[in-house]
Formats: sequence, structure tokens, C-alpha cells
Amino acid sequence: MILVSGCGSSLSEFEPRNEAEAGIKRLFIILDGAIRNRDAEGIATLLHPDAKVMIWEGKRKTISRARYLKMLPQRLAKAPVATFSAPKIQTSSDGAGVLIYMKYNKSRVLMTYDLIREGDIWLIRSWKF
Repeated sequence: MILVSGCGSSLSEFEPRNEAEAGIKRLFIILDGAIRNRDAEGIATLLHPDAKVMIWEGKRKTISRARYLKMLPQRLAKAPVATFSAPKIQTSSDGAGVLIYMKYNKSRVLMTYDLIREGDIWLIRSWKF
């Protein structure tokens, strides 16, 4: 594995060093737009069919993609607009680990994403915080 670090800048300022990082940046730009536009279907297209995601319901809880997608429209409607920082990316032949801050209001939450590459497409296999 190769470790590549992003700096404290924004996602849009992040300069990918290779094709894999460029694809990962595209995924997060699409995710950022889907969150801003409250686009549950757009987010769904970024999740691997077997994805597991962490949510907050009074405590951290990991749930399936299917369960998450059922609650996503309501969660998006209530959620503040968030932005992403520049990512720190660790890639392998078919996957990547990404550390990225999600900022909303005055809070910053460090998110850890596990991605899988299927052909030229990067998908989210899981996230946690």
C-alpha cells in the first residue's frame, strides 16, 4: 500500500497525484453535491450493494445499505449542509482507505471511508466516524 496525504485544505483544492486519487476525488465531489442537493438517489449510486454505514442514533450504529437508504431522505432533510476537507488516501490494487473531515456548522467529524474499485468506478463499501 502507498500512503498519500492531503493537507488541511478543502476537497476542491486537493490535487490528486495519480489516476486512483483522481477517481476518489470525483467520488467525494459527487457525494458532496448529492448531500448539498439532498439527493438520496445520488448517494445511493455511490454505495456498494454490500455497503455498511455508521449512523448516529443516540450512539454509533452500523447498518446495511438497504436500511440506510430507507431512512436517507428524512435524514437529508434534517441534516445541515456539510463540506469535505482534502482527503488522506491510502490505496491498494482494488481498494482505498480515506480519512476526510466532514465539516458542518462549527463541527468537524473525522470520517473513515473504505472504498472498492470496480473497473473505473469507485464505490463506498463502508464509512465510520
